[in-house]
Amino acid sequence: MQGEVLSPAALAEMRRPQHAERALGWQIPQPAFSGGSLCSRQTLGHTGFTGTGVWLDFERGYAWALLTNRVHPSRHQETSIQELRRSVGNVIAAAWKGCLVRYFFCWAVLQQALP
Repeated sequence: MQGEVLSPAALAEMRRPQHAERALGWQIPQPAFSGGSLCSRQTLGHTGFTGTGVWLDFERGYAWALLTNRVHPSRHQETSIQELRRSVGNVIAAAWKGCLVRYFFCWAVLQQALP
């Protein structure tokens, strides 16, 4: 997130808005953003078909992933995955203090987001 793997120029291009809701392969914050409403405006996110997702908050310096299987046992049922993604993102953003959740996420905090 600080240009250690990708160059600062590559990171800037990756984060540059391509249109209102997308950067280069990434979602950017807008109403009903998949990463929640409490992340910074410098956040990027990407979601997958099975409910997975990854979000990077460049302003606050943290990233998080949600690993799910919303298609089990059937992809033809409502799972409220969008609501779960936003809820978990909001819990993480509210708890983040720069080191509180640096490398792992406490199950007790995650339980706050679950219905």
